[in-house]
Amino acid sequence: MAIIITHPGSAHLDDFLSCCLVVNKSGNIKKIKRKEPNKAEIKDPTIWKLDVGEIFDPEINCFDHHQDDIDDECTLSLLLKYWGSWSIANEVHNWLKIVVINDTIGPEEVTKQLKISYKAMGALDSFVERTILDLFKKQKEIKKESLLFSLMEIIGQNFFALIDEYTTVMGEVKEKLEYKTINGVQSIFC
Repeated sequence: MAIIITHPGSAHLDDFLSCCLVVNKSGNIKKIKRKEPNKAEIKDPTIWKLDVGEIFDPEINCFDHHQDDIDDECTLSLLLKYWGSWSIANEVHNWLKIVVINDTIGPEEVTKQLKISYKAMGALDSFVERTILDLFKKQKEIKKESLLFSLMEIIGQNFFALIDEYTTVMGEVKEKLEYKTINGVQSIFC
């Protein structure tokens, strides 16, 4: 039985989405625990440690970004890079970079990157996201049978389904493209 351990206390999009993606990719997660892992749990490769453990070691499924030698990465970006999905995920989900910036540097940097005010950022805040994160925060353990776990499965599934759909469509478009030079100008026809 595989489980996920992520940090207790406040919940962020980074740790929540990371759990959703591992639930989908792994296919055998039975529960998610929100606690600090002990030493035995950190070494156990059947336990996914997400945003906890103070170690980044994919061999033992430990994806924490809170070390001095890891800059500008969050658990979500570490996972996607480990799976070789970071580049394509950013093409499809252009909000990913903002999640990373918010988790690693903070909301002030997000406002700078997006060239918006704090007031505008507040207006963009999602009530649904806040509600789900608040529910996630209140749980010590999320079992496979729970509604929240089912929602997390769906989120993880949809995340990767959109990438698959995008890849398929882009492949079909590329097959149909023709390049021709007309009056010295290279043109693309579909």
